Amino acid sequence: MGDAFCSTEWYEAWSETFDRPVDLEGASLIPLIRSVRLVGPLRIRVLKAMVNDHTPWLDLPVSDTSPHSSRWVYRALWLARADVLVLPLLRRRRSTQAVLPPGLAVRWQATEQSPLVNCVGSWDAYWQSRGSRTRAEWARAERRLQSDGFMLACHTSEAGLDAALDDAFAIEADSWKGDQGSAIRQDPKLERFYRRVARDWARRGLLRLYFLQDGERRIAFQLCALDGRQLVSLKIGFRRAFARQGPGQALQLMILRELFADPDVERFDMLGPATEHKMKWATGAEQLWTVRCYRPGLRGCVAALRWSVLPALRARLRGPRAPQRVAEAG
Repeated sequence: MGDAFCSTEWYEAWSETFDRPVDLEGASLIPLIRSVRLVGPLRIRVLKAMVNDHTPWLDLPVSDTSPHSSRWVYRALWLARADVLVLPLLRRRRSTQAVLPPGLAVRWQATEQSPLVNCVGSWDAYWQSRGSRTRAEWARAERRLQSDGFMLACHTSEAGLDAALDDAFAIEADSWKGDQGSAIRQDPKLERFYRRVARDWARRGLLRLYFLQDGERRIAFQLCALDGRQLVSLKIGFRRAFARQGPGQALQLMILRELFADPDVERFDMLGPATEHKMKWATGAEQLWTVRCYRPGLRGCVAALRWSVLPALRARLRGPRAPQRVAEAG
């Protein structure tokens, strides 16, 4: 299976839409963007992974686990003359530790949890684990819409993709996102980004654009992509006029039933934050992290104090609170 979110096409589309990476002469494992933050009178120079609200997570590619594999962090900081390297929404794996330097001040901060459904077991076991009241609610929504002729459909190819995306973006805009002006089709640059990555996924066999539809009428969608052996749900929506019939629940139920029967899919990732609604479907959650690597020196120490030491002290005094979707630039 291909990599949906670390490919050259993904990074090129991201950089053309949101921010251009800094030229580090091939020294970095991943593309990085540069900014400056003021901490008192000091200008703190920040390097950050190309991550924002439209990025599901960050994975560091690992092909070398030798003692020298972490030197890319040193090289990136020194070439960019940066004081801190920020890696938001990082997945913590054994291999990740190998490419982070032991000699720099490296701080891990838990950000959010990404709800998951383990699709390896049997559908019946999963279904029974959801609880009788929840099962009844979801099954009722599915029966009601199926009796009206609505069925699951999945678009995977480049043929007809533009029209399918037109429908998906129109459905998303017919919601609170449209009311707030944050729907994809209300931002031409953002729409171009999603069309471009969707075409790339379709070419590589990774696209799964699901609809709940009755013939040509589509009332709910989920834009998903295969990443390895997991299916990632990036965007969802349903027509406001059908809200009382539970189209989002019915579509989710149909998708999951299909995934449990698909040997190529081991888990379904709903992405964070871990809301109560998502956790009703989830069998677990993956913790994501923001990692900061501080360069030795005055500015690096000030940055560590501002973005790691003081927040940790405040959090300990205040107690736990809901994590933010994407860490701040520092």
